[in-house]
Amino acid sequence: MAQRSAEALISLIKACHLTQYLFGRAERREARRRIAAIAKGEQMGKAVSDTVVDVQTAVNAGIISAIAASTASTSSNS
Repeated sequence: MAQRSAEALISLIKACHLTQYLFGRAERREARRRIAAIAKGEQMGKAVSDTVVDVQTAVNAGIISAIAASTASTSSNS
């Protein structure tokens, strides 16, 4: 169970490009290499990555909708 949790966390770090925030400059290259090796071919990694993409898409759609609604409201008040 702990290994699956670690794999999910590592996959999340990779999918969200968090290595620059979690590792010092000297450690980054090795961390990215090791994270890629762990996440490669891992089903959990693919699921995490797909979920991150889905969430980003939904957030972007919400932002675009809010901007469109705000623009339409502002235009009709002019």
